[in-house]
Amino acid sequence: MFKAAKTFNILLFSPLVLILFSFPGTVAQVFAEEDVLNPSYNWTPQFYGKIEGESKLLYTRSFARSQLRFVDIDNDGDDDLFVGKADGRIAFFINQGDFSAPLFELQTEDFVVIHEGLDEQNNPTLQKTVLDVGNNAAPEFADIDNDGDFDLFIGSKDGHIFHYENRGNQLSPVFFRKTPIYMGLKFEGNSVPRFADLNGDRALDLLIGTRSGRVHVFFNSGMTDEAVFCTKFSIADPQDLRCKYQPELITDITPQIDAVPELVDWDQDKDLDLVVGKSNGKINYYLNNGDRFAPQWKLISKHFQFIDTGGNVAPTFKDLNHDNFPELFLGTSSSMVIYYENNEVLMDQLSKISAVQLEKLDKSASFEIILSQACKQLRGLPECLTTLAAAFGVPAEVKIAGMDELQPYILRPDLSIDTNPDQISPATSTGGAETESGADTAVDENSAADTESQAANEGEAEGDAVPTDPATADGEQKAETPAINKEIEKLKLQGVITRNQLWLASRNFFKIENLSGSERHSNITSGDWNKDGRLDILLGSRSGEIFAFENRAESGTDWYPIHFPALKKNKRQFSSP
Repeated sequence: MFKAAKTFNILLFSPLVLILFSFPGTVAQVFAEEDVLNPSYNWTPQFYGKIEGESKLLYTRSFARSQLRFVDIDNDGDDDLFVGKADGRIAFFINQGDFSAPLFELQTEDFVVIHEGLDEQNNPTLQKTVLDVGNNAAPEFADIDNDGDFDLFIGSKDGHIFHYENRGNQLSPVFFRKTPIYMGLKFEGNSVPRFADLNGDRALDLLIGTRSGRVHVFFNSGMTDEAVFCTKFSIADPQDLRCKYQPELITDITPQIDAVPELVDWDQDKDLDLVVGKSNGKINYYLNNGDRFAPQWKLISKHFQFIDTGGNVAPTFKDLNHDNFPELFLGTSSSMVIYYENNEVLMDQLSKISAVQLEKLDKSASFEIILSQACKQLRGLPECLTTLAAAFGVPAEVKIAGMDELQPYILRPDLSIDTNPDQISPATSTGGAETESGADTAVDENSAADTESQAANEGEAEGDAVPTDPATADGEQKAETPAINKEIEKLKLQGVITRNQLWLASRNFFKIENLSGSERHSNITSGDWNKDGRLDILLGSRSGEIFAFENRAESGTDWYPIHFPALKKNKRQFSSP
């Protein structure tokens, strides 16, 4: 039986004593007994724990088929993170870092929204409920009503798009379910919505990936504050008189399925290119040969950056370090999210020159401006050319007379892009075809870093092709330079050459740890087996192995694995210590 006691702290003091002795006085405690109370509990999930001194995301459910969306949901100047999962729910990570150094910390695996309804007396009610779309949640955020805050859209396994209207504000969002079938749009399954202004009219358009492998685009027939997306309609009798755009099929990735589209300006030409994740773990890349008013996507790679996750892949681009070159995140069939840093080529090369102060360069400026700024730090032209040429690997016998002549040694060919004689000149196509063939067999480890290393070698080989005959007159050598740079510009327009440089940074971006490895059916028992006053744990498993962890934390938990020969795998199976 529990007795509840209220404690009243009463501060008694005399003004004279307080002044003379600076004593706060005495404390009298008064206890008032009340009736017996039933104990109540408020369970708060704890997601993080330490393993051998390092904080890990330890206590979670599965993050399989993760779909990541970054958005500044609380308007504090940095991006937070929402993750759709295979279980149909949304996890929310708040950014505890800042604009330049993000630090994402899981707040909930079960994001809560508001459902409106009626009670037994038909009175309107508001009910907080865990957002659950069944399976394969694919979140997307967009200010679809142009009221200054983000609304929430979620694709699902059944092909519907759920719409949650934000009736809070920029600082404190509150999402109310508006409809489980947005605009009456239904798809074959595993719908993945993406919003962007694709035709330059400032109204958001809608891109949809589907289970069948098709990617559709719905141009907005409405306005910035009232969207209208129309299914296929008869011009003589549209379902909405405002309908002016028919839906269009952008691509079909069959025989692969589960198309996951993502828009990104990969070639830095101010319009949106398209990548599409596939069920085989690879990614298609579509170059936008149109512009920001009339996109024309053309498939130029079926194995973008030679990435292969081995199963469903959901690409998300986000410029985390704000250098205008986006990082890449890959949701996979498992709980592991793969993270690629984008070490932009020019800044990466300039970092090798100790005399160049990178912090004084405008990273968002054009290629030519950045080179010019670096040159000024190196005592200007022509003195800077010698230092820059050495840093960029220009052969010693090649004389560089101008900044533009450095481009072939800096810009890297993207070996994952499919090239053919119609796209590039005969002189380049021969070498390019051989390089791509070799690169395909050389990247079995699925590392973009390895690919870029090969690209660097290709860049050096391309540099070796520059005329270096000592007998060639200076005038003749200069005459060759415009042709080289013209070819560079041509390749850049075709998306074959890029300043992007993806390096594999982590295969476990969330730092998820499983104490029992890949084992299933874990059963836990705790106890202080070493009598040090801290609770230790034993984990059973399906294989029969028992995993032992000793707690060495001064406070809280810090698990250190302990290996006992007697607890190894045996014929018991399904051990429960």
